[in-house]
Amino acid sequence: MAHADDQLPAYVGEHVKTPLQEVGHGTYRKLGFRVYEASLWAPGGTWDANKPYALKLHYTRDVSKDTLSDTVVDDIRDQNVTDDATFTRWEGTLRKVLPAVDDGDTMIGIAMPGKHSLLFHNGVEIARIDDAALSNAFFNVWLGNGADEDLRAKLLGQKD
Repeated sequence: MAHADDQLPAYVGEHVKTPLQEVGHGTYRKLGFRVYEASLWAPGGTWDANKPYALKLHYTRDVSKDTLSDTVVDDIRDQNVTDDATFTRWEGTLRKVLPAVDDGDTMIGIAMPGKHSLLFHNGVEIARIDDAALSNAFFNVWLGNGADEDLRAKLLGQKD
């Protein structure tokens, strides 16, 4: 199951404190164009939402800050997991921290259930989320029931 970029940077292990193995990987396409390669990493190579895990996105196109923010915010809105006031607060946080990405950039989200989650852009920490509900909603963009079904199945190792 090896592919071009099949490892995590050392800083992920420094935060997680337990070895992570790849669960699965896939390509996200929009209108036929590759946008990013995604891989999910978890202890023992088995994803459990209640244990630490990492989601790595390696971008294969440039995506503006507004487009990236709009996409993530809309996907979280579609989950219907919170009230309007909370969602508005989350939206402000996400629009502030999500960057523009260039072809070749990497974003890694590290989930530490029961603690916090971290978001890195090209190895630099850009966000720490202490709100467990926001963290869950963020990762559910890729791993939840409303996620792109094909990519979600590949990330969860259900098809290659």
